[in-house]
Amino acid sequence: MTYAIALCLETGVVLMSDSRMNAGLDAVSSFSKMRTWAHQTSTGSTLVALMHAGNLAAAQRVLDIFGQRFMAAAKLGTKAIESDSPAASLSDVATELGGVIREVAAEYRAMVDPEIAFNVSFLLAGKIGGERHRVFLVYSQGNFIEATEETPYLQVGETKYGKSIVDQVVTRASSLSDGVQACLLSAATAVRYNLAVAPPFDLAILNAKRPIWIKRTIKEDDQRYLELVRDWNEGSRMLFAKLPPAVNIESPDVIDVFLSYSSKDRALAKALAERLTTLGFVVWWDTELLAGETFRSEILARLEAAKSVVVIWSHHSIGSAFVVDEAERARRQDKLIPLRASDLSSDDLPLGFGQLQTIPITDEDTLVRSLAALGISSG
Repeated sequence: MTYAIALCLETGVVLMSDSRMNAGLDAVSSFSKMRTWAHQTSTGSTLVALMHAGNLAAAQRVLDIFGQRFMAAAKLGTKAIESDSPAASLSDVATELGGVIREVAAEYRAMVDPEIAFNVSFLLAGKIGGERHRVFLVYSQGNFIEATEETPYLQVGETKYGKSIVDQVVTRASSLSDGVQACLLSAATAVRYNLAVAPPFDLAILNAKRPIWIKRTIKEDDQRYLELVRDWNEGSRMLFAKLPPAVNIESPDVIDVFLSYSSKDRALAKALAERLTTLGFVVWWDTELLAGETFRSEILARLEAAKSVVVIWSHHSIGSAFVVDEAERARRQDKLIPLRASDLSSDDLPLGFGQLQTIPITDEDTLVRSLAALGISSG
């Protein structure tokens, strides 16, 4: 397999392909999968490049026929052999390339089991004469698509690993330099996750203002390439570390309801917490009550951050100094919602809390309305 990518930018074309050939774990070698042509015609410079993925033997056969039949300088810009239409644009070349692919596919199926898939695809890039530079993807069936304004790049081979980087950073307005950086980072990602992709990388650049192919080979130990990958990885980690949390599950500031209760009423508190959670509220309650200053500090922090404090008054909690203190703090902050256990009379409420409306613990509708009055909605 391989990885190749072609960018069609306003300023020109950037092409990159890896060079690994893999016929098994013990048969790995390097082989260039890029070929370029350039010459002058009466209508201007003609520059064409091809990169391929898939079956290497099939790709070489296509390249041989295509080079002889359509890429000879005397043929481009006039008429292709055995073709009735002039190759006046790169789209014409893509059509002719598709025809060669179908021809080779027929040869392939005649020589091998027709049930075995014929797998080869090409990226075609460049310009014919005075036309603007273009990029095409020609499939193994011979049909093709063209890079567009919205999607200014095309890929073949192991495309899934390096696609996201290009999607994030490349637009039609990107510079050629940024295009080269994006291609190399895309390839580095493919290398990281797939053993079938590896340097050296072949680069070819066509500047819209300079009608020549600028070609480079990036080896595995290339210092600029290694620094680019290192800087991208480090920069990504630094940026990620600075991002605000999307869902702040652990932070107190997302607590809708702080539940205050006596530990002897744990079953009652658990049932209420589950009901409120089911309704979509974020509930905090001390499921593992531990003694000590650290735990009390944590409770205080949660109580201060909560949008509301729901206290369960019962025969147990009215005698709890902790529950009374939590309720008093919440009352001073105007976020207290008192509930009353079914066996507790209003006359039994702690001193100072009797004048507040106290909701029966079974009255879920009134509790939800009281939360809404504090600006707290479910979900």
